[in-house]
Amino acid sequence: MDDDEINLLDYWRVLVKRRRLMVKIVVGAFVASVVISLALPKVYTAETVILAAQSENRILSSLTMGMETGPSAPSFFFGQNEVAKRWEAILRSRSVLDVILKLFGLVEVFEAETQEDARKSLEDMVDIKTSKNDTLSIAVTDEEPKRAADIANALVQALDTFNKKTVMTSGGRAREFIEKRLAEVKKDLAREEEALRAFKEQNKSLEVTAQAGSIAAAVGAVQGQLMAKEVELETLLSYATSHNPRVDLIRNEVAGLQRSLRELESGRRGDRVGGTVFVPLEEVPGLSLQYARLVRNAAIQGTLYEVLAKQYEIARIQEAQDTPTIRIIDHAVVPEKKSGPRRALIVLLATFTAGFFAVFTAFFLEWLERTKQPLAQASPQAS
Repeated sequence: MDDDEINLLDYWRVLVKRRRLMVKIVVGAFVASVVISLALPKVYTAETVILAAQSENRILSSLTMGMETGPSAPSFFFGQNEVAKRWEAILRSRSVLDVILKLFGLVEVFEAETQEDARKSLEDMVDIKTSKNDTLSIAVTDEEPKRAADIANALVQALDTFNKKTVMTSGGRAREFIEKRLAEVKKDLAREEEALRAFKEQNKSLEVTAQAGSIAAAVGAVQGQLMAKEVELETLLSYATSHNPRVDLIRNEVAGLQRSLRELESGRRGDRVGGTVFVPLEEVPGLSLQYARLVRNAAIQGTLYEVLAKQYEIARIQEAQDTPTIRIIDHAVVPEKKSGPRRALIVLLATFTAGFFAVFTAFFLEWLERTKQPLAQASPQAS
């Protein structure tokens, strides 16, 4: 056996030799950890759990009058796990965190110098986890138990608000577009009805044939349906491609209505309205023609408004179905027991760490001592 070889007995001798130093290190760490753990404030954790609802975007299929609601193209599904990850990213976003900071005045609570520092402190308080069963847990740890619960619930509310404001589904786009168009048509309808009323009052003695009114109403109804179809097509093209089967179907319907309108306006022989032979509007004489045009314009706007109103209701229903919803499994409640600090664990870990450090220090000092001995022996010989 070589002289330099160190056996187990040598290890034991080193530990015995440095025992006082090791004890001091361990005891010092134990006392310090106890003092520090007792000085740490109590914290409480409130948790809320939500279910990542499956997001489904459907293509609007029945904006036309008289058709049943139902998807005209395959729905596009996104996995629930992807929804949970997307929601987690939203919850960690600056937009959502800033809302919480402002709502609870956390910049002052944290005594942060900047908004970014306060945001970082809030991030440290919040723990977001996505589980395999597609649930999202939001845990908030704070010194005040009620504030921890309030912040957790506020985060869910902020997520829901963010979704409703920013996620624009096919139903939402259609609803928004039709809503604007409906408001314009409502104004036009009121104007045409007022013009018709004023004409009747100014020409009370005028004898207008029933045929003129029937002709105008028929043309107006067809033209109103045509304009409604064009609005429907424009709405669909705002979120669907021109190759969508629904686009082709509506285009064919538009072409058919255009043909019907041309035939009515040309007064094709054999056409009948209200039991009388149909003649072109331009052949109606005098004031009757002006009256017929007013009736036609009112009928156009009336039919268009009626069809758009139905389309608007369908779009609202579709928007409600498509908008991602937050399903809360567990609301955050005020925690009754503290979640930290775990004082016993802190002391235990500190003591064990100090023990390892003490052993390392003992062997390190022994190594330094042995390396100095040859140098000290060589110095007298050299002199």
